[in-house]
Formats: sequence, C-alpha cells, structure tokens
Amino acid sequence: EVSELMGENAGESIDTIVKDMIAAGTNVVYAGAKSSRATVASTDKITALDILKVRRTLKRNKVKKIKLPGGNMGWIAFIHTDLATDLMQTQEWKDQNTYVNTKNREEGTLGTMYGIYFLEVDNGVKFDGAGATSADVYGTLFVGRGAYGVPDIEGSSKPEIIVHKAGSAGSADPLNQFNTIAWKCAFTVARLNELCIVRYESAATV
Repeated sequence: EVSELMGENAGESIDTIVKDMIAAGTNVVYAGAKSSRATVASTDKITALDILKVRRTLKRNKVKKIKLPGGNMGWIAFIHTDLATDLMQTQEWKDQNTYVNTKNREEGTLGTMYGIYFLEVDNGVKFDGAGATSADVYGTLFVGRGAYGVPDIEGSSKPEIIVHKAGSAGSADPLNQFNTIAWKCAFTVARLNELCIVRYESAATV
C-alpha cells in the first residue's frame, strides 16, 4: 500500500513540475479583455469568444497541432476542474456536445471545441487571491507540438521505488520491524518554444 502511495506521490510531483514550467510561459490572454492578472474580476469567467481569441493566437503563431485521442489533429488545453464546470455551462459547449458529438457527454469528457481538445486536470493552475478584490485566478494552458520537452537519459525520468526491508537499518531497527520506502528520479522539463504555449487566465464559479 505504501509503495502504491509512493508511486502516486511521484506522479503528482512530476506533474506539478511540468505544470509549473509550462505555466511560466510568456504568452497570456486574460478573460474579459483584461490587461493583467490583478485586474481579472470574479465575474470574468471562461467564454467561447476568449477560447477563439486563444485559437487565433495559436494560428497566428503557426503552432503545429498534436495527434489527439481519437486520431484527429488539434491543440491541447489543460483546464482546471473548477473552470471545466463553467466551460460545460456555455451554450457553445452544449451545442457541440448535444448536436455534434454526444460521445463526450456520455463518457464524461470535455471533448474538443474549435480544434482544441480540453483535458480536465485536478492539479490545474490556480493563483490564489491574485485577481481584483482578491479573486482567485485560474490558468488554462494551451499547447501545441514542440511546446516543451522532457529529457530522458536511459529511462532516468521514470520514478524508482526503493524499499529497504526490515532489519536493514541495523541498530536503528533492532527488532527488524520497519521497512523504509522512498522514490527518486532524475527529472526536469524545459519550455522549447514560447510561441507554442498560451496561458489563458480567468475566474471560476466556486
């Protein structure tokens, strides 16, 4: 059970490192045509128009598409769970998933809008109290091919679970009662092309 928890912790830790690196990109679109994070109000929710503005930025930057689940080509957006709730309430999302593709609704996934595949993540970007009147601001990360990279030298980025069995600690475990479990990996991530990353900042209904 502890080894399983170590595996989950490793995955979450690596995911956080990747998220933080991508979220530090320099291309930003603010909800409601705001000019900075500090001016994003609690009423500046995600809209279809803002998504189209991000799409326009990706198109202008000539960002190459990624192969999506299902085989189609498009861009990927990592969206916080709180924002996903607002997205599913927009009429544009309802039209897409009611009249065009009902499979997404049946499977509980967000699916694709305007060539962008929305992937819901519970470890999404959130800037606590960073907006106007201390509103929480969320970041949706839009990426295309070549946006970032993870170097992997002979599998070094894969977490290694290490277990020291009872008795291996010598006098620190005189009755041979304790196992010690930990994980490690040699991991890093780098943004490769700033033009291939757009961070969309907005508020959410909570």
